[in-house]
Amino acid sequence: MKTFIYTYTEKVQRNYMLKTVEVFRVIKNKPMLLIRMSETFVSEFQLVWMALKEAKALPRHAFERHQNGHPKYGAAWLMKEAGIADVIRI
Repeated sequence: MKTFIYTYTEKVQRNYMLKTVEVFRVIKNKPMLLIRMSETFVSEFQLVWMALKEAKALPRHAFERHQNGHPKYGAAWLMKEAGIADVIRI
């Protein structure tokens, strides 16, 4: 199982809130920056999920969707329970 940690910041712009995540991959207890991503109008974990998908840090089946269009592993605890990844906010 892969381990990821991330930081999350919100910055108020004029008419919107800019949300930024920095995702790190932990290898041998050393964090390595994987990707930095900023978006508006998304939730915290949704932004982390998008960053992991863009960085191609997880296998394709981690991003599968149900028939109703929602992600199968749309929460950190679901990814951990499935044995895919441990995603932790610091």
